[in-house]
Amino acid sequence: MTVDYSTIDGNVASGNYGGILNSGNLTINTSKISNNRANQYAGIYNTTPVAGTINMTNSTVSGNISTTGDGGGIVNYNGTMHLVNSTIANNTATSGGGLYNAGGTMTYKNTIVSSNTGGNCLIGFGSNTSQGYNIEDTDTCNFNQTGDQVNTNPLINALGPNGGVTLTHSLQTGSPAINNGTGTGAPTIDQRGYNRIGVPDVGAYEYSAGLDETLVVTATVPSTLTFTVAGVSAGVVCANAGGNASVTSTGSTMPFGTYGGAQTKIVCQTLTVSTNATDGYVITVEQNQDLTSGGSDTMKTFSGTYAIPTIWASPPGSGTESYFGFTTDDTDYSDFQVSKYGSFGGNNTPYNIAMETEPVADEVNVVSYQLEVTVLQETGVYTNNIMYIATAVF
Repeated sequence: MTVDYSTIDGNVASGNYGGILNSGNLTINTSKISNNRANQYAGIYNTTPVAGTINMTNSTVSGNISTTGDGGGIVNYNGTMHLVNSTIANNTATSGGGLYNAGGTMTYKNTIVSSNTGGNCLIGFGSNTSQGYNIEDTDTCNFNQTGDQVNTNPLINALGPNGGVTLTHSLQTGSPAINNGTGTGAPTIDQRGYNRIGVPDVGAYEYSAGLDETLVVTATVPSTLTFTVAGVSAGVVCANAGGNASVTSTGSTMPFGTYGGAQTKIVCQTLTVSTNATDGYVITVEQNQDLTSGGSDTMKTFSGTYAIPTIWASPPGSGTESYFGFTTDDTDYSDFQVSKYGSFGGNNTPYNIAMETEPVADEVNVVSYQLEVTVLQETGVYTNNIMYIATAVF
């Protein structure tokens, strides 16, 4: 009988023999026998009357418990067992927690026996022969041949899903099992079906397994920034401006239009930003010059500064100067709130007017401009250029 890529797990016997009872010829490949319970002989029991023979390769015997007697993982009673590249760990019994050879023949090659309660090996009157390159964390199994390591922690992890169809005890980085087996008579794959590369590892699990044990997963998310300037129709409330839009703006123009005597007008625009930048964005605004006519007359900047914005004075036209200023509804700039305005303190000088400190989608800011013209302002068409710059922040 052959058992391949199989799991024999969680069986409970009211007496003895929890997992496998063999008295014939049995081959176990790339399989796991685990978590079975019985009074005695919880995992595998190999016996007569027909001299039982088990060849076990690339397999794990783990977590089996004999509650009141011997032989937690494997018991060989007058039979023959050959273990190659297998792992026997974390089994429990009164004695012989890992293996109990109660007569017959047992051989071991490239095999780990470790962390079994009740002792790793109990050897009766049978033959317990190492064929080399085994590891035991104590010294009870007669591992005394070339490549054997006794009193050596194999540094295996808990039983877990490490690929393949059965659970395995993977090897930790720096395990003495890595590249310390022999290729003579060793399988070309491990319990998971992964290739053994170069000098094979000891036990059922191959650390390299034809792959890097640590896979580097990378994914690149390119930075994005979209910035849109849009106009606002006349009569619409301009947030934080202290009034409604006097005229309709576009994304590229702010036409304050013709002034009839002393008058103040408000124009606003929306600035919409989307970005996946780690620390959000900043928007600045700057002007190239004061509002200037063809005759080189200018309109002054508002008396409120960027550092100390103030509420616009009313009524307009009480003096000889006209004024131009701006405000923002972004509450990160708290000095501008309650309809306060600042001014362009210098030409071609950027001033922050909107920001966010994390990625955003379609975040809308409103920037408003107010222009007060007095009755004494010299006739002419006054122009300047306003420039916004949106910058992603990482």
